Amino acid sequence: MNDFTVVIPTFNRANLLDRTLNSLNEQKNISKFKVIISDNNCTDNTYEIVKKWRQKSEIFIIDYIKQNNTLSPVDNWSVLIDKIDTTYSKIVFDDDWLKPNAIETYLKIIKEQNADTVVSNIDIYMDDGSNNTKKNYFEVSQGWMNQDQVINYFLQLGKAINVSPSASLIKTSVLKEAFYFSLINNECSKKVIGNDLIMNYYSLFKSQSVYYIDETLAVCGAGKDSITISTEKRILFYCYLNSLLLLINTFNIQLSKTQRNVMKRKIFIYKIRKIFIVKYRNLLINKYRN
Repeated sequence: MNDFTVVIPTFNRANLLDRTLNSLNEQKNISKFKVIISDNNCTDNTYEIVKKWRQKSEIFIIDYIKQNNTLSPVDNWSVLIDKIDTTYSKIVFDDDWLKPNAIETYLKIIKEQNADTVVSNIDIYMDDGSNNTKKNYFEVSQGWMNQDQVINYFLQLGKAINVSPSASLIKTSVLKEAFYFSLINNECSKKVIGNDLIMNYYSLFKSQSVYYIDETLAVCGAGKDSITISTEKRILFYCYLNSLLLLINTFNIQLSKTQRNVMKRKIFIYKIRKIFIVKYRNLLINKYRN
């Protein structure tokens, strides 16, 4: 059995879960590994999909957890992360999937480079019938990433940046610390916004060694029911901005003059957006009152 675990939280997305598990079953040159699925009290045919892949797959075994009551998404993640007992782990959300060479490539780098965290590019697939894909790449060369490179990429907040842990293979001790940090400190946790970003970047900042693979190894589905797509842009921007400030303060990151200016600009943009949204909302309220 390989010393890593893939964990998948799911809720009423049986067809998407089927796609995710199919992508795991198509992994090349990989022997047995563990998949843990937490079924958040699904009412669709999720169990039938799990049962199918338990019987069909020859490269992974499924540990299936059925919740008796519907948990918050973050609490469902917590159930999974508590269960991981391997050295490395990977979160794959039920609307994401991996390229066939993903796990082989992650493990090869882990073995050759002895990295704590390996991160790759990820595509964002608009799961709305349009088949549009947005590419999220770190703008650095393949190899070891230093903290300054991570910060520069992180400060692109507002553009399409990689916030998904689906594009990473992370040492489990680091992932658990990152998750519980996000759970305690993220004020947007109830909206389930920012936890993925905090987990991903806390892991990058905390890891002793981070290796970047300049290749798309994961795809993040973004359908109309995804939290990121369905959340009001103003709230989304605020929660991600709050996550950014939290991590900068936690790791006592000393920003360069250029980085500080970028940060000030983002805070300014948020304040302006907030002012105009409130003003516009009040105008509409007054209009319909009259």
